[in-house]
Amino acid sequence: MHVDLMRDKARTMPQDEGVDVSALRVWHCNYQSLAAVRGYPNLKTLVVATYPDDSLEPLADLEQLEYLSLLHLPAVTDLAPLARLNRLRTLRLSTLPSWDSSGKVTTVESLAPLATLPHLKHLELFGVRPVESSRVVYDGPE
Repeated sequence: MHVDLMRDKARTMPQDEGVDVSALRVWHCNYQSLAAVRGYPNLKTLVVATYPDDSLEPLADLEQLEYLSLLHLPAVTDLAPLARLNRLRTLRLSTLPSWDSSGKVTTVESLAPLATLPHLKHLELFGVRPVESSRVVYDGPE
């Protein structure tokens, strides 16, 4: 089953359909947290626009997740919780399109947790970058 939560004005995310849901889209809702997503244990696809939490920890227990797209995650700085998503094949993290022209970015501590994902085949990072000290610079052969 696929569930779309679109521009919901409620402050709390519903979770009454949880177990039968394999795809969930949470699109610009007013939820204070997505912690209730833990009530959707069979999710294979999750698409979120405007991620409200400052941590990705609410997503870390979604063991079946294969596709994750997060648009606008301004308070997130640590990608480490994503390292527990062992079935993840596609990961898309991006800022709002309006941020592109203003030069705003989401800065994360490191991209290293993503390197541990065994099945990751597609990675898209738009406007999401690591802090300067964690960047790897390749200068070519010595």
